[in-house]
Amino acid sequence: MKKQNKITVIAIFIMVSLLVTGCALGQKTDTKKSVDAGTWIQSQKVAEADNKAHDMKYKIDVIIRDQKKVKAAIEEYNLSGKGNVIGELDNDNLEFCMAKYSATYPDTFPQKTFGITDVAVTFEIVSMTGGDIEVDDTVYKNLKTTWEIGDLPQGYDFHAGDTYHGEIVFVMVKDYKDYLIHQVSEDDEDSDQTYIKGE
Repeated sequence: MKKQNKITVIAIFIMVSLLVTGCALGQKTDTKKSVDAGTWIQSQKVAEADNKAHDMKYKIDVIIRDQKKVKAAIEEYNLSGKGNVIGELDNDNLEFCMAKYSATYPDTFPQKTFGITDVAVTFEIVSMTGGDIEVDDTVYKNLKTTWEIGDLPQGYDFHAGDTYHGEIVFVMVKDYKDYLIHQVSEDDEDSDQTYIKGE
C-alpha cells in the first residue's frame, strides 16, 4: 500500500472513531424528560402487607430554598428525635433545600390491621442527565441523598385511601437550578421513571 493510501485509511479510521465516541457521549448526556412540580406521577410502592409493588401516585408540591424556612424545618426535625441529626454543611458553595410532597395510596392498596406505615417516597437528586451535579467544572459527588423529615405514621393512623404529606431535605449548589428530583426505584428498573424539575 502506498504511503498516501495509508494516511487516508488512518484518517478515515480516526473520523469513524470520533463519530462512534460522539454517539456514545451523546447517549450519556441526553437530558432526562421531566415534569414541573405539582404534576401527579403514577408510580408503585411495595406494600408491607404482601411485599409486592402496587400502584400509588405522588407529586412534589413545592420546593423551598428560603434559607430561613429551611433551617427552621431542619432545627425542628433535629430536636424532635425522629431520626439521625442533619449536621451543618462544611462547603460555602452549598445550601440545604426542602421539598414538600404528597403521596396518595388508593383504597385498593394492601394494608395490615394497623394500616400502612411505610408511606414515604424515597427520592434522589441528580443532574439534568441523571448523573452527578456539575457546576463550573466542579463535580459534586455526594448530592444525591435526601432526608425524610415528615411526620411518618406510627400505626393505626394511616390507611388505604389516605394521602401522606411528606417533606424531604437535600443539598444543592447555591443559586443552581439545573437539577432533577427522581424517585428511587424499589425494583431496580429505571426505564419508566419520571423526573421532576428543580427550582
